[in-house]
This record gives sequence, structure tokens and C-alpha cells, in this order.
Amino acid sequence: LLGLRLFPTHLSFQKLMGKDEVQEEIEERFNGDISAMCDIVKANLVLKNEAQVKAVVSGLLATGKVLVFRNGFALPTFSGVREAQMKVVVDGFVCDVKIHLLSLLAHNNSGLEEHYNFFC
Repeated sequence: LLGLRLFPTHLSFQKLMGKDEVQEEIEERFNGDISAMCDIVKANLVLKNEAQVKAVVSGLLATGKVLVFRNGFALPTFSGVREAQMKVVVDGFVCDVKIHLLSLLAHNNSGLEEHYNFFC
């Protein structure tokens, strides 16, 4: 991963959004501006320790292809979810990348995210 010899505990890609779903979101959220769409591709990366998280975040930031970075480890959501979130350009697409720490993942999946999403 990034030439750093890191072996994630888990790497997953969420199902790609369907063409109709993408078109609807572009029209409803972005007034038809496709360039504003930035989460057709979503990836979740689970790492074993803080050193790996730091190495991956630093490596991605060093590429110059990160448009947005939110350090949710330092500033968790009000529901307590701690993860790094990035918008990364890959082959011309803006991808949503979430980086999780294995030891915090159980708390992140405690069901509070559903409540958070309700209010956001």
C-alpha cells in the first residue's frame, strides 16, 4: 500500500452507486454540476495501529491528490466516531476514503452513526 509495506487488516470498497442514483444526486444536491460529485467510489481501510494510520495519511497527503482531509481521530463526530476521512483524486475521479483504527472500530460500529446520519 503506497509502497510503504503496510498490510491493512481490512480494505473494502462499498458498492458503486448506480447510474440513476448518481444522476439523481447530481441533480438534487449539485444542481446538475457533475464536477461536485465526489463519492461515487468509497473505500474503507482498517489499520492495526497508530503508526500505520500516520504512515497512510502522510503518504496520501504527500501525493498532492488529497482535496479534503478531516482528522476524525482528533475531532470525532458528536456520536464518538473516530476515523480519518479524505477526498482523493484517483484516475480523474474523486474518491471518498475512510481510514479506521482496528481498536476503535467496535465503538465506531456501535449504532451511533445511524443517529449521526439522521441529523446531518
